[in-house]
Amino acid sequence: MFRAFTTAAFCIAAGAREIVLVNDHERALAMKRADPGLFLTGEIDGRPIAGFDVGNSPSAIERLDLGGRRVVQRTSSGTQGVVAASGAHAIALGSFVTAAATVRYLRERAEEVTIVAMGQNAIKDADEDL
Repeated sequence: MFRAFTTAAFCIAAGAREIVLVNDHERALAMKRADPGLFLTGEIDGRPIAGFDVGNSPSAIERLDLGGRRVVQRTSSGTQGVVAASGAHAIALGSFVTAAATVRYLRERAEEVTIVAMGQNAIKDADEDL
């Protein structure tokens, strides 16, 4: 999730107007067939996905101009967790590059916070989850 939402932050910094998080790469590809202007970013098991514009790479995003574009993101952990929690009242996404803004948001708006670590592939604990 740290990399997923770092990549998402870089997409916003590159001018993206919206990021749609999905849990299925086939859905993302179908969305792009319906709207070729979409920008797809993501990975499966850490590898870039065929047919996507870039992998889950902040360094690849920082060189791009995504001005006004919609981005669709699919990752093996972060987006899986968000989609699984889509029924929650509110979801705040975090990464190291957004930590200060995330903390500010939570302090101002959240009475109660539940942290859900995504682990590796949203299945098993990762070292940073401990």
